[in-house]
Formats: sequence, structure tokens, C-alpha cells
Amino acid sequence: MNIGVGSGYLEEIIKQAGWEIYSPDPNEKTINRLNEEGMKGYIGYIEHIPFHDEMFDIVVASELLEHLDDKQRLMGLSEIVRILKRGGLFIGTVRYKETLVDNEAVCPKCGEKFHRWGRKKSFNINELRKELSSFFVITELKRTVFRNTGINYVVRDLLMVKNLVGARLSDVSLDLVGYFMCDYRELLMM
Repeated sequence: MNIGVGSGYLEEIIKQAGWEIYSPDPNEKTINRLNEEGMKGYIGYIEHIPFHDEMFDIVVASELLEHLDDKQRLMGLSEIVRILKRGGLFIGTVRYKETLVDNEAVCPKCGEKFHRWGRKKSFNINELRKELSSFFVITELKRTVFRNTGINYVVRDLLMVKNLVGARLSDVSLDLVGYFMCDYRELLMM
């Protein structure tokens, strides 16, 4: 599953690799385009993912968590735990230590300030580790500068996971650069 479709690049790559992918996104036009291209898009939000418990082996959220307020993010991470199979992986990217005020804009009509790309949170390694470790066992957490987009790293490592025939997902440990990979936290299910 890929939460937050963006351009649909990840969906296209995963489809080409022969995997089935489900993609919730709040944008109806984006979902319609995915469905027209034979992919499984669903209108939805991370806070209320429209799928059954323990349905997915891998959940991806690339450049998404920083667009959510604290309540949305915690609800979303709880939803990911709910839909992720035991031994599954959660993989994602976030902006690192962005100074949000540097990209602040002001609405010319009402004067309200907002981030020009809708980001609400800036993360550093310790904050991200603390937040994710409440839900997952962190397998890898690193920072880097992305040349184009973090999604390229997600695609590369998803394809590497696919090629590890016979490996249990909970045993996979890859050299992930610039984002996080977490194992399902079984302690939450006790």
C-alpha cells in the first residue's frame, strides 16, 4: 500500500514489477486517473484507511507525515499498525530539519499564514525515532539529501525486498538511505 499517491510514480513502478498495490489518497482526480490506468486507487485519508486489519505486507508513506498535524499523524500511524500484517514493513520519507518559516506564505485575501507546500511539521532524527518507536520497531533511520525525490529510494528498496525470495519481511535489513523502515511492533498486539 502507498498512502498519498502524489504523481503516481510509485504505483506505476510497482505495477511494472508485478506487485499489486492499493493507494488511498484524498484527491478524487488522482484516484480516478489511477483507476483508469488499471491500478487500485481509493479515496481516503491516513486517519481512516478504508481496509481490513492486517491486510498489507508493506505500507509506504513517502513525504506525507510532515503534512499532518499531531493528531492526524498519530491517528495515521495507528491506522498503519492496524492494516499492517505481523512481520510487515512500514517504509517512508520525511523532510529533515526543514525551517518551515522559510517557505511561509500569506493569503492575500485573509492574511492567514501557511506553508506554501502544506507542511506542518519538521522532523529531526530524535523526534522521528521517538514518534515511530511508539508504534514500530525501527529497522533503519537515516538522513540524507535527496537528489530528486525520496521515492526513488523507496522504489529501489521495495524491489530489493521483492527479490529476497524466502526471506521473512521481519528479517529483512537493507541499507536504506534517507528514510525510515520499521517492523511491525508485536508488543501492541499483546
